[in-house]
Amino acid sequence: MNLLKRFLLVIIWCLIIFIVSSIPSIPGPKDTVLNFILKKAAHITEYAILYLLTFKSINYTKTIRQGKELIRELPKKTNYWLPLIFVILYAISDEIHQYFIPGRHARWYDIAFDTLGGLISLHF
Repeated sequence: MNLLKRFLLVIIWCLIIFIVSSIPSIPGPKDTVLNFILKKAAHITEYAILYLLTFKSINYTKTIRQGKELIRELPKKTNYWLPLIFVILYAISDEIHQYFIPGRHARWYDIAFDTLGGLISLHF
């Protein structure tokens, strides 16, 4: 499987995050606490998905047939951290992007929530 096919879902998901980040104002409930909870849950969820997609793309392995058995290698330990590093870097770039969108703000704690999503997925 070629590299583009392996990472196509990661690219699409990153584009979706970018497009949503380009919206000047995301509607939400009038209750500020509920609005905060829902938006931070969205951050965690979208970056948890990004971690999982990246993990699957990095750790793609062909199934090897040895005799009658199908053998699949387990990912190397470092390959669990590479997607997390990507999630953190993409979260930082997303906040920088939002800084230039009228009505949006770059917030360090959004990067923390995004990273939390990656960390949660790291344990699956």
